[in-house]
Amino acid sequence: MRILLTKYSPQSEPKLVIAFTSSPLQLSDLTSVSIIKVISSICSSKKMKPITHLFTAPANAMGSLSGLLSTQSALKLGAWVLTALALIGTARSEIFISNISEGSGRIASYSTSGALINASVVSGFSNSDIPFVLSGTSLFVSDYPQNAIRKYTTSGTLVDANFISGLPDHPGNLAVAGSDLFVTHINGPFSQVGSYTTSGATTNAALISAGLFNPFGIAVSGPNLYIANYGGSNTIGKYDSATGNLIETMSISGLTSMTSIAISGSNLYVLDIASSTIGAYDITTGVAVNANLISGLISPMGMAISGSSLYVTSYNGDGSNGIVGEYTLAGDTINATLISGLNSPYYIAIGAIPEPSTSAALAGAAMLGLAMRRRRA
Repeated sequence: MRILLTKYSPQSEPKLVIAFTSSPLQLSDLTSVSIIKVISSICSSKKMKPITHLFTAPANAMGSLSGLLSTQSALKLGAWVLTALALIGTARSEIFISNISEGSGRIASYSTSGALINASVVSGFSNSDIPFVLSGTSLFVSDYPQNAIRKYTTSGTLVDANFISGLPDHPGNLAVAGSDLFVTHINGPFSQVGSYTTSGATTNAALISAGLFNPFGIAVSGPNLYIANYGGSNTIGKYDSATGNLIETMSISGLTSMTSIAISGSNLYVLDIASSTIGAYDITTGVAVNANLISGLISPMGMAISGSSLYVTSYNGDGSNGIVGEYTLAGDTINATLISGLNSPYYIAIGAIPEPSTSAALAGAAMLGLAMRRRRA
């Protein structure tokens, strides 16, 4: 067995490992702290038994490398399956926030510690509040003056200004679940929700077309789609995300202006701007777990959950000094002004963005793997 290994140092940039294995392996993160990803499975051979153990979750990077080598060294020369492995760094988390700059809407990005990364990832929107959703390295943004959804990369490159076009009036908030993209349309009693794919195809433009009233809040959990109506009925509807059929309606007393909802475990978190509170409710029954989980906010607008943290955007008055606060899911304050100095912040999303070196490592490993296969053919 021959293993090609570049010089490795935990302080250096990620390096590549090329190894011969004996059966195809699926692309996956092996653990949440894994520094190894299988990126290619090229060919197969019956001359060797499959690897049953590739990698043990590391205590540190060098430990995982030693585990990889000790496992691989037991293999015999002659395998025809070539699997390229990349040692990659952990993806960084970024907070994306829509707000106003010089009279037009934009989306800015920040680190989870509150440091500015890019003040204008996306800019130049005529609508001041820019509904958007994050999916991997893609940003899907509602352009309601044009009745379209634009697609950008998380670095701000415009992929398609008319990714989905010809939408009903006022496309609003969005939600993503796997390859499904859901879009709300804000039009009073004529509001609706459409279903599309993240590749831009229309699944059902009128997935939900009755019983809605300004559905600002939207969230997905498993096969269920939750829609919060702003004003009017002041209800949260639970729908089948595939058929659009109403499963049940939850009426949460005391709330009149729900602008954002989020889900974590068995709890449904609801932001109500009229009472300036965020409450936690049982996702099945709608019964309050803590109706005043977070209170005393000043004009809260949007929220997002990442891990055990709840991030909240607030106008903080007239919006000229808007803020983002970070809280625990139990309602404890971590940092009430994690980000400040914003202008009318509203929509927010948190995502894991691959480090620049990761993409290069993956591409390099795939090319090197193909070259090795040709040499051995």
